[in-house]
Amino acid sequence: MKISNYSSLVRVVDPRYPTNFAILVLSSLAGGAQFLFKIYQGTELLNRITAAIPLAVTVFLTWALGREIDPEHELAAFAGLALVIPGYWLLAAPDLMAVLTILLLLRLLNRITGVIPKFLDSLTISGLGIWLVFRGDWIFGFLTAAAFFLDSRLSDPKKQNLFFSGIMTIFTIVSLLIQKPAVTQTEIFPAEFFFVIGVILLFMPLIVHSRDTEVICDFSEKEINPLRVQASQIFTITSVTLVWLIQGRHGIINLMPIWSSIIALSIAYLLTALLKKIRQKN
Repeated sequence: MKISNYSSLVRVVDPRYPTNFAILVLSSLAGGAQFLFKIYQGTELLNRITAAIPLAVTVFLTWALGREIDPEHELAAFAGLALVIPGYWLLAAPDLMAVLTILLLLRLLNRITGVIPKFLDSLTISGLGIWLVFRGDWIFGFLTAAAFFLDSRLSDPKKQNLFFSGIMTIFTIVSLLIQKPAVTQTEIFPAEFFFVIGVILLFMPLIVHSRDTEVICDFSEKEINPLRVQASQIFTITSVTLVWLIQGRHGIINLMPIWSSIIALSIAYLLTALLKKIRQKN
């Protein structure tokens, strides 16, 4: 059974491939360490499980995001783990549903699988967006609509997604009118402001470099479209910035795996480029 016949959003994690095996081991180790720590704390079994699984999933999603944001440098996807694991322990657990939604939106945009989105894919993404809007995170309704719109306009467009974009926009606006969320001014601290600006500037060289990306898609013989990769990267940094503007510090924590991936991938790219120049001079 070919997964590509049913979905363009699923990427097979074959444990026979070294990096896939590595992330499965690392995710399990992170979850196991958290489980043992909860035993040390004397917590109940249910508490141990509910603490271990989110960390394991966080580690896996951070790696997966790294592969989507910078598909050219496969090993760099692991770099985000060096930030997200300490962040998880020191700050709080991220919003895994929101992170998963952004991950799927990136796959919709960059077409890393090499498969045009199926109708079921659009329904799945719409369902996640609607659920997030229902719980009060209306910004994800507009982000989902924007991703659908971009996918219907970029190369090899899925024009059907223009319809889904309109539906998501209308649904989000109607939900806002019905729910009438309280308008509160999010307090933005100087440290957060400079952090976000710094990350954006740090990410820019990688975005520029991605115009020359050469990667073969998962389920086809063709190369990934560099413009779609850049569009997905710009969408990523725009999304996390908007969430931060609305939710403040909590917005950064909720999307911590994405921030961790962006920072780690950007640093990895700059270090690689620097080492390459040094070798050329020598």
